[in-house]
Amino acid sequence: QLHHYSLKGPTNLNELECGTQDPTECSVEMPSISSGLPRPPYRDAMKDKNSHAWLAGKRELDAIPEHSDLTPRWRIHDSLYDLSEFAAKHPGGSSWITKTSGHDITEAFESHHVGPRARTLLAKYRVGPCSTPRQSPFTFAEDGFYCTMRRRAYEILRQDDAEGLCARSRRFQEFLLGSFIALLLLSALTEQLLLTALAGVFLALNAICAHNFFHKADNWRMYIFDLTCFSSDDWRTSHALSHHQYPNTVLDLEVSALEPFLVFLPRNKNLVQRFLPIVYTQLLYPVVAPIEALKKLISLVRGQTSFRVESLLFWAPLAVLCLLLPSVQQALLYFACLHAVTSYVFATVGLIAAHHHPEIWHEGDELAPHYRDWGLFQIAAVRDRTLFVKNLVLVLIGFGDHALHHLFPTVDHARLGQLYPVFLKTLAEFETDYALCDQLDLAIGKYRQLARVTTNSLEEQFVQNKKQM
Repeated sequence: QLHHYSLKGPTNLNELECGTQDPTECSVEMPSISSGLPRPPYRDAMKDKNSHAWLAGKRELDAIPEHSDLTPRWRIHDSLYDLSEFAAKHPGGSSWITKTSGHDITEAFESHHVGPRARTLLAKYRVGPCSTPRQSPFTFAEDGFYCTMRRRAYEILRQDDAEGLCARSRRFQEFLLGSFIALLLLSALTEQLLLTALAGVFLALNAICAHNFFHKADNWRMYIFDLTCFSSDDWRTSHALSHHQYPNTVLDLEVSALEPFLVFLPRNKNLVQRFLPIVYTQLLYPVVAPIEALKKLISLVRGQTSFRVESLLFWAPLAVLCLLLPSVQQALLYFACLHAVTSYVFATVGLIAAHHHPEIWHEGDELAPHYRDWGLFQIAAVRDRTLFVKNLVLVLIGFGDHALHHLFPTVDHARLGQLYPVFLKTLAEFETDYALCDQLDLAIGKYRQLARVTTNSLEEQFVQNKKQM
């Protein structure tokens, strides 16, 4: 049975997909929209699965009547703000503000600002109430899980980083960057393709580690991500604004962008989609990143995006290879090998890091009211691995401490480990269990999730956990 809890609009799932109230006119079987979020218009359009389409679709879904190009508005909870003049002063960088004009940014605002200063400053830019209800079902009650946890985290994070933890993450990123450059130069000077492949591994690790930095205020380390086929600016949208705020939902671009090849949401799938990914992902992963590079180029040609200087970093390794190798053809071969390996490692690590397992919530699974608290919802959509907790090196190269990272994305990974005592205390107070798993279980679980077509009930799980506690 399909469950639909959308806050407004069509109540028939087929109507959302086909624009018709007659389900017999539509042959597409839709997943349950159990999160309560409205289905975005770009969700199943192959050509529009990019950050530009996501921003435009989110703006359309949020439908702020008072917003226009002449009078831009940003919504936070039930109030409207004019942040036009503030964008240039924003400590995190202007792009966070400019790209979300016309959006309900409640989730991003609440999760990106751990301390109270931003909430105090916000009042200055309020222009009035919003005339329509919020589309998002998630709550931030002051006595709820997330706000309670955030206050406790702030009391720890406001103290000076006496141990120099953040400096450790910066130095490790620099070590990875130096290792990549050394391997790339060595591979060209010795004409060893195997060293180029090893440089690709280190480039992937650089990108994973740089993910720690593009969540923060603008900084040079975030641009290391642009050495790959990906874009740090695009990933601030697809990852920080889409995936982090709405993991495993219909608004998670990191889920929808992989469809129809990898369909993680429980729904009707054909046998190929269910049981053959273990075979064809080995062919898909090396080209995932190059396809993203092609999508970036198409968006630029279409005029959807503007040229960004950091995009030139992608071509820097090719320039080095052309200078040091005997021919352009050989340089192109090495460049292709570099990015194929980078793409394979990045996709492999990313998709078995935290989110996909039959016991983890995905859109379509029932969600108990208890999990409407945004923080508890994040817990439902994440699973941490035993080895990737409080081990800084593994955390930085393996998307570790993932639950805490989702709760506080702008906090340096190096300081997340300090929050575990209050994290566990707050979970216990709100009668919520959070179990760890091993990496092998999560790796196998990814394919089990791809094969899953039945839905789970998080409400039943919550009741069982409460009885056990």
